[in-house]
Amino acid sequence: MRKRRCLLPMDEFFERDHYFGVGEPIAFAGLWESWCGEDGEIETVTLLTTTPNSDVRGVGHHRMPVLLTTPDRRRDWIVSGADEEMHEPTQDGKLVVMSK
Repeated sequence: MRKRRCLLPMDEFFERDHYFGVGEPIAFAGLWESWCGEDGEIETVTLLTTTPNSDVRGVGHHRMPVLLTTPDRRRDWIVSGADEEMHEPTQDGKLVVMSK
């Protein structure tokens, strides 16, 4: 988890018939891997999740992506290897909630 970190750019995400966004491009905290399969090299990526903030919990979901909402948080995820504080949910009230 310390060596293959990546940023997954986004401006909104979808959970249970709702779109969530912050009004500007941000990034998910992600991990990538490259391995050899029967058909050659395969590259995969996953995004990390955390406990939901009240915005996401309010639509009945039990997790949310780890959102990196500032340049400092994005740099810390990639460069500094920050872990524990990175898994905190986004601050309550920061997300714009839109119906499907």
